[in-house]
Amino acid sequence: MAKFKEVVRIKVNDSRDIVLSQVIEGALIKGINIGSYVRTEKYTGYTKGGTMIPVDKLDELTEKLKFIMDAEPVGITVVCPECGERFYESEVKFLNIEEDFRGRDEVTFRCPKCGKDVKSLRYG
Repeated sequence: MAKFKEVVRIKVNDSRDIVLSQVIEGALIKGINIGSYVRTEKYTGYTKGGTMIPVDKLDELTEKLKFIMDAEPVGITVVCPECGERFYESEVKFLNIEEDFRGRDEVTFRCPKCGKDVKSLRYG
């Protein structure tokens, strides 16, 4: 039976952690195990499901994770009519939101680039 050494624990919420463990002995393939640790009224411990990433695939996994982290976020955008820049809603400070005469959301926000208070429809 393989033995593991916990390397990283990431708290997802009060009842679940993601645990990365290094295989230290007894396995045919060396690598990293990604598992889930749960805390409930009936059970506390590791779940049966998990994923083993062999050592020779860790570079590929790292590249894929970097690609995901560098990807453009998906979401609602607004456009500054003064400078023409497009921003995700999470990037701007909202000052007001109202409906235009067609019932579309019109947001007043402070543009992070030009610093002006402007209005834009929401896109996306």
